[in-house]
Amino acid sequence: MMAEQMSELMERFSLNSISRPRPIQFVLNVPMYVPDDSAADDDSVADEISSNEEEDDEFKETIKTIKKSREPLAYPFRSFRVGDTKHKRLVGKISISDEPQLSKWISTKHCKKITLQKESLPQEFLHLLQEQGFDNGCTDDLGVIIGLNRHKSLSDRRNNCLYKQLEATETSKFSNQKYNKFAFYWDIPWTDREGNSVEYSKVRRFYKQLKKWKPEKAEMFIKHNEDEMRPSPPYQHIRETVKNHPFNKVVIQKLKEQSPNSIIYVSFVDGDTKNFNGMYSGYVELIRESEEPPKVMSTGYEYPQEDGLPLYVGSKLERLIRVVTAKAFGPGVYYPEPNFCVLLQGQDLSKYSFVDRKQADGRLESPILLRALLGTSFPVFSEKNPVVTSSDRAQKSSSGFVFSQQFSNGGAPNADDRKRLSQIIQSTLNPKQWAEALYFNRAFKLSGFVGVKGKFVSLMTNLLKDPDDQNTVEELKEIVKPCNIVPKLQTAAKEVSKIIERFFNIFDENNIWDEEVYCSIIHEFYELPVSSMLTIIDMFDKKNEQCYYVINTNFSLRDLCHLNEPPVFPMLTAIEGMLNETNVKEWHRAINSNNSLLDLCQMTKKDCNAVQFIFSERAEYIINNGVNCFEEVTYEDLEDLYFGVIEHGGSTEDYKDLIYSDLLMDTDIEEYSEISFNDVKEMLLHFIDESKNPNADDLDCGSQSATDKTVQYFYDRFHEQDKEEDNVNDDNDDG
Repeated sequence: MMAEQMSELMERFSLNSISRPRPIQFVLNVPMYVPDDSAADDDSVADEISSNEEEDDEFKETIKTIKKSREPLAYPFRSFRVGDTKHKRLVGKISISDEPQLSKWISTKHCKKITLQKESLPQEFLHLLQEQGFDNGCTDDLGVIIGLNRHKSLSDRRNNCLYKQLEATETSKFSNQKYNKFAFYWDIPWTDREGNSVEYSKVRRFYKQLKKWKPEKAEMFIKHNEDEMRPSPPYQHIRETVKNHPFNKVVIQKLKEQSPNSIIYVSFVDGDTKNFNGMYSGYVELIRESEEPPKVMSTGYEYPQEDGLPLYVGSKLERLIRVVTAKAFGPGVYYPEPNFCVLLQGQDLSKYSFVDRKQADGRLESPILLRALLGTSFPVFSEKNPVVTSSDRAQKSSSGFVFSQQFSNGGAPNADDRKRLSQIIQSTLNPKQWAEALYFNRAFKLSGFVGVKGKFVSLMTNLLKDPDDQNTVEELKEIVKPCNIVPKLQTAAKEVSKIIERFFNIFDENNIWDEEVYCSIIHEFYELPVSSMLTIIDMFDKKNEQCYYVINTNFSLRDLCHLNEPPVFPMLTAIEGMLNETNVKEWHRAINSNNSLLDLCQMTKKDCNAVQFIFSERAEYIINNGVNCFEEVTYEDLEDLYFGVIEHGGSTEDYKDLIYSDLLMDTDIEEYSEISFNDVKEMLLHFIDESKNPNADDLDCGSQSATDKTVQYFYDRFHEQDKEEDNVNDDNDDG
């Protein structure tokens, strides 16, 4: 025991070492469901595989009684539970989990003939990971274990789909020791008409005989039971099988050999990932920003925009709510299985399980693991790069999850649209689901009476409606232990309430913009990353009219939100007091000259008059018309000159007219054709330096103004140069 404690202390010490950043590595655990692609098989091979129908007559009489082939209940066996009003899906079971047993279902001669018609599913996954895992495309710090799986079908032809994926060869940047895959089936829990369990082998014999005598009915039977009413995958057991596979130890050992001092995370992702979105670069950034590496972390997931704008927007709002909730109370959100990471830190993850047999539907894998794993550690849910995954996991309603045309085309959602968004699986836009998620990871205890969990959910739902309701807060303190958690829950409720209120009402359709501009701004807002959405929501407080003014003067949302990034929760608007009606023209000239709002804010903070000076009408005239001999002057030149004056202790307000009227546009200067803009800058800065010297006799021009003195000084300096050049020319002529 002492040795284990010492090992953990040493590990913690090394994790917090600041001598130099340690490498950060990730071992991906990837359950990958293999769909049926048997329709693409060569017919001759498929016929050979499927030709072994049973010859006995065990089910001959039963088959004769089947009349309505399209009615699922017409058959003697089924894969679903029969209900009073509708049929209910069951949950699959795991009984086969190693490759030698897989080979029993497919003979060697058939395996040699089975080839994929396109690249394998693991190949597609590895390609995405290589291109998108890190922003720089590097894979050195990644290892991958893929667990191919599907339900064990009654059809040999369908079962072959899994074996084809297992036998395929992938080409990637990963060595054999940093990438591997294995495969397993999970079982359908077959029952008879009375609901009694039936062995797979018996149902399979029935199917084979049915296929021999009534092939069209066999097709309907397998369609009913394996497609339309197929049991849900046993998610807990699938993830547990991948997590505990021996390949993990091989990959982890290889990464440790590569970087003995590295920080290693197990990254749980799904095989239907659409885009990694630089996710691991975001994680590395998050870890570097943290005082110590988070024990558990997630950046969540979003749906791809091509799956429809409503689901895309809904997934972003879902992440927004989780981010602000987790900022107030880290364990108070669901850490989604398609993307969360667990720090190894010398521990064996096989000791912690995804499986809880009390969870009948086989879901909630992440909370089950985290309840045992977290202890007193708080996880981190970050707004950094999310994974983009399939929207198939969104719960579809019987009406087909239809959203309004206005919302689908990029406009604001109506009340029905918002209701449908709240029906997405794991949607914390639904107040009840948000409240339930606060307790998923069991980071606190509920005590007092039977049914206290329901009371907690009810109180938190009320608090979400009115975060300042002190009666609700006091009731929560009576059942939440320790009670010092309640202020964090109240803060979470306030932040989420603000997000929900402002997300859909952030731009007043009837206030400033016409419909076309309004729709354009709404659509741009939807496309912002979540971190920028948070910035905009904070900036567009009803009291902050400055932000509305910015948007109304054609600055884009992206310009606006980039002012405050990269902080997670940025301070309220950096442009407060910088942009107003008197200087907006100059700011627009600057934007049109490829300056960002961030550039202008930094310029303004450096000197409050900089933008008006550098991007004035006179500056624009000089740059566009090539006044006098200064045809190559740019805004960058003027910026350099402006801040040069400041650095030399001059007042730009005092020198404004001098610089523009008397120097850059004065006819007396024009006659000196050899003068460059840099000469003007050099002489002006020299004059400013010399003017501070009380003994500067050459600048004493009596009662002349500063402007006159400067012009006279320039005139005399360059006139002397001309005289010297004339004398040299005269000497040359004499010679």
